[in-house]
Amino acid sequence: MPRQVYSLFVGLTAVVMALGLARAAANQPTVAQAAGAGSIAGTVHYSGAPPERAVLQMAADPFCVTAHAGQTVLAEQVVVNDNGTLRWTFVHVREARSGSLPVGAGGTVELNQVACMYTPHVLGMQAGSTIRVVNSDRTLHNVNVQPRNNPAFNLAQPIPGMAIERVFANPEIMIPVRCDVHPWMQAFVGVVPHGYFAVSGEDGGFRIDGVPPGEYVLEAWHESLGAQTVNVTVRDGEAATAEFSFGAGR
Repeated sequence: MPRQVYSLFVGLTAVVMALGLARAAANQPTVAQAAGAGSIAGTVHYSGAPPERAVLQMAADPFCVTAHAGQTVLAEQVVVNDNGTLRWTFVHVREARSGSLPVGAGGTVELNQVACMYTPHVLGMQAGSTIRVVNSDRTLHNVNVQPRNNPAFNLAQPIPGMAIERVFANPEIMIPVRCDVHPWMQAFVGVVPHGYFAVSGEDGGFRIDGVPPGEYVLEAWHESLGAQTVNVTVRDGEAATAEFSFGAGR
């Protein structure tokens, strides 16, 4: 590949990945703001030494290697941030002990395939909303989704820009998504009855806004480390806090 063309391709790939991250940030629920609504914010911590992340072997598809410009790509199963917190943890209100969980407006969330990786790795959506799975790569992907409580599908996406749209009508924690062409590609989708959920980010933090006053059970789910719950009380117009800690032996 000529150097000028290669540089242009790498630049375009970076732009596409940035757009994918922007779209991931936009995958937030629309929740009706109840009078006196508060919020739940906190951090997902990791205790102990972080596990070594596996290096993904992409040599089977030259496009995937070129898309990362020779950089090492690491697995996302357990991502411990520099501040000792845990990324890609799905946090949601599992139960209302008192108070209510009104259902907000449905919408569309997007799962993108960028440089032979799913972006984002973990996302949430409200039951009855639409998930849109996009192929932003110039290579063949297939989207293999095998839920327990929703219809399964396994469809090829050979053309850049192709999109698959499906509605997940039933709550389900969690739905795995994989690509059979590139076995390292995997993502998880959490489907909840309402819009009160979040995913821990690069600082381990999460925030759920618009929560009506009441007592709730909050659950944090991680693909490799299991699930934990805490009880949380939300008061009128105030921010409640919740902390989780995962790690070896916990």
